[in-house]
Amino acid sequence: MMPLRLLLRQGFRDLDESLALIERSLIVVLMLGLVMLGVAEVAVQLLDLRRLSGIPDYAGVVLLWLIMLGAASAAAHSAVVAALPLLLAAAVSALLGWAALRLWFFDLQLGSSWAPGLSGSVVLAPLPLCFALMAGRFLGRALGPRQSRHQEAPE
Repeated sequence: MMPLRLLLRQGFRDLDESLALIERSLIVVLMLGLVMLGVAEVAVQLLDLRRLSGIPDYAGVVLLWLIMLGAASAAAHSAVVAALPLLLAAAVSALLGWAALRLWFFDLQLGSSWAPGLSGSVVLAPLPLCFALMAGRFLGRALGPRQSRHQEAPE
């Protein structure tokens, strides 16, 4: 029977690998969507269809989501936070996640719209989720087994 600490470490590693697969898939889909929005904007400009002028708004939302998912994905790699202690990085990520969650609740109550037909709460949803993911990854690495600087992280 494995000790509880080893079971938790393996469970965290499995969860992190599953989340990384989901992140990469979402990043690919969002990047394709951003390219398609760019092509659509060019078509709108060429065909002079001004009534479809909300495309840049949607592109901005997709770009925000890409940035947050990219940051959460980068948090899985040790080189990203070489200058910061991992516990400090976890604390900062958790505080930013808490602030993003409060912003999300505020926007939910306000009922704002960032793009035509797209509520602000949908636009802001990735922020607290990605910050929480980053905090969990930093904390997991801080409490996990130590690796030397010259040792590569397992893929």
